[in-house]
Amino acid sequence: MLPTQSLLQFSLLIVVVLIPPAFVWIDTMILLTRVSEVSLTEFTQLFFVLTTCGIFYRTAHRSALDKGFFTLLAGFFLTIAIRESDYFLGFVTRGFWKPLALISTLITLYLVYPKRGDTFNSLLKYWNTYSFTYLLIGLVLTLVFSRIFGTSNLWEPIMLEYYVDDFKTAIQEGLELLGYGLALLGSWYLSTSAKNNVSK
Repeated sequence: MLPTQSLLQFSLLIVVVLIPPAFVWIDTMILLTRVSEVSLTEFTQLFFVLTTCGIFYRTAHRSALDKGFFTLLAGFFLTIAIRESDYFLGFVTRGFWKPLALISTLITLYLVYPKRGDTFNSLLKYWNTYSFTYLLIGLVLTLVFSRIFGTSNLWEPIMLEYYVDDFKTAIQEGLELLGYGLALLGSWYLSTSAKNNVSK
């Protein structure tokens, strides 16, 4: 019989995998948002990123030894959240997210620099854990794979005259949501590991 913890982790993984197609379907068939910037899929992406950021900030506050490491991760996801909010920040002025992202990055580096030695040691400690693997897979899926697999340069030659941009958008945004969901799971598992002072 599988341990309860393993069953819970497997169940959470299934939920995270099912959310993107379900939300893309809701956006397309019910809300009729066409997975635009103002859609359930996009809002959930931002929610996942902000939650991940919050988990890392909370963990940094509670873990003196790994404070620099978790502060760095929190700042990284805050910058991603700013980038994901570019549509709304654009109402202030076009490209307004860029200086905000730069400020977020500089503040994070300023906070982490005095603890750079401990930060690197913490990275080595968590690098080979399944928690950090979740995080890395989520980031690669969102920042790399979704951009490549969701590009019009791939789907236009395949679909020819049947190509519609909404199809590409739905694939890309769905993959991004999946990646952010996996990163959120990774952040939760990393936080638990830090709390228990055990690298899993």
